[in-house]
Amino acid sequence: MSDWKDLFQGHILDRGEAYYFDGAVLELHKTEHGYHAVVEGTEDYEVDIEMEGGRVCEMYCSCPYAEDGNNCKHMAAVLFEIEEQNGEDILAEETCPDAQEQEVKELLYYVFECPQNNLVHIYKLKEICTDKEWEDYRKQILKNPKNYNILYPFMEKEGMYEPMLECLKKETFTYNLDRYENVLKEKFPEQVRDIYISYLHHEAERAGNRKRYRELMKYLKKIRRYPGGKEKASEIAKNWRAMYYRRTAMMDETGKAGF
Repeated sequence: MSDWKDLFQGHILDRGEAYYFDGAVLELHKTEHGYHAVVEGTEDYEVDIEMEGGRVCEMYCSCPYAEDGNNCKHMAAVLFEIEEQNGEDILAEETCPDAQEQEVKELLYYVFECPQNNLVHIYKLKEICTDKEWEDYRKQILKNPKNYNILYPFMEKEGMYEPMLECLKKETFTYNLDRYENVLKEKFPEQVRDIYISYLHHEAERAGNRKRYRELMKYLKKIRRYPGGKEKASEIAKNWRAMYYRRTAMMDETGKAGF
C-alpha cells in the first residue's frame, strides 16, 4: 500500500493539484462504490473513483488521456478534493478483494445497458476479458443501437474499416464519411468515391437554393481527386445540365465550379 499520490507521474500530480486549487472539481458526491465528480477542463470531464476501506481501487475519467489507460490530472484533482473534505489520508492498493468480479459485472452493465458517450468503459472491459470473450462483446457492441455515438470511433480504434465502410454506405449524409475519409480513401478509394457519388445523386434532387448548390459543387470537386474521378464528375455535371437546366442558380454554380 502507498499514498494515492504515488499513482501519478509528478507533473500530472502537480497539474491535478492546480486544478483542485482553482476549484475545477464540481459536483463531487459519494456513490455506492466511491465518488463521482465533474472536473472542469478543456471540456467537463466525468471522473469516478472506486474505493474500499479508504483505499483507491479503480479510477475512470472521460478525458482522452485517461482513455488510453493513463491516470490523469482530473483524477488527481478529485482525490485532492476528497482528501480535503474527509480530512484524512487516502491509501492505494493494486487490487481490492473480489474487485475484479464486481468490476466485470459493473462494466457489462455499463457497456450493454447504458448509452456510451466515449470508449472508457468499453476498453476497461477489454482489459479484463479473454480474446474469445472480447470477440463476442465486440459484435454485441456494434449491434447495440445505444452505442451509435461511439460506433465510428470504436470501429476506427479496432481497425474495422470494412464494417465502417458498409455502415457509411447506408447513411444519407456525409458527416461521418468526411470525418473518416482520409483513412478510408487510402484503403478503399473507389468505394469512398462511389459513396460520395451516391450522396450527390440523392442531394441534387432535393437541393433548391444557391447555398445547397455550392455544397454540391464542393463534393463534385472532391470526387475529381479520386481515381477515375475526373470522368465521373464530368459525367455527373453533364447529367445535371440535362436534368436541371431550369435551375438557373444551379447551372450558374456548376459553371463557376469549372464544369
